[in-house]
Parts: sequence; structure tokens; C-alpha cells
Amino acid sequence: MPRLSESMTDGKLLLWLVQPGQVVAAGDQIAEIEADKANMEIEAPATGRVEKLHGNPGDMIKVGELLVEMTPSNLPDSQNAPYDPTAQAEGLSGAENPEESPLQKRLQQFKNRETGAK
Repeated sequence: MPRLSESMTDGKLLLWLVQPGQVVAAGDQIAEIEADKANMEIEAPATGRVEKLHGNPGDMIKVGELLVEMTPSNLPDSQNAPYDPTAQAEGLSGAENPEESPLQKRLQQFKNRETGAK
């Protein structure tokens, strides 16, 4: 967990924006946390494949604790494309996906915010 302010000692993990096996580029958003009463996104420190996530939404994570384990990615550029969770979700019918994942809900919130819909 990076220190996002001088007074920060821990942060509450709100949402993972990545999944194990996903390839991310340095700077991609990987998680959303609450720190010092503000929600902030954590960025990937390097390009690589996400191997393991540490913590669950709602957990308090101390500054300096490990959040994500990654391995360097040596895949061709076509396989290093940014992960698009909506591409996978759009192909599912309601019967196959009875509940939206937290990530799908968050993506819909962003889409609604951009279009002005509620």
C-alpha cells in the first residue's frame, strides 16, 4: 500500500479493478482505496501479469503492506492489450450472470456519470 498523504497510515480497500492473470501496464488503475476520507485509485507500478491480490474489499491495509503480486510480462503486444471487463460481461445473458460483479457496477457508475444518466 503506497503512502498517498503524509498522515496516511493505512487505507481501506474498496474495490479491485484487476483480476489474477490479467496483464496491466505501468500506470493502469488496479484498485480503489479510501484514505484520509477520500477515495483514490492505486496504479500498477510496472507492466506485468497480476498473479495474486492481497486483501478483500473492506479490509484495512497498512502503508507498506503488499497489495498485488505481479510478474514481468513478455507477451506480444496483441496479448498485452488493456483488460476490458465489459467485453466479457456483454456476452453473458441474465441467466448466466444473475448478479453484477462489483467491477461491473463500478463501470456502470462511470458510464452513467459520463452520460449524465442515473
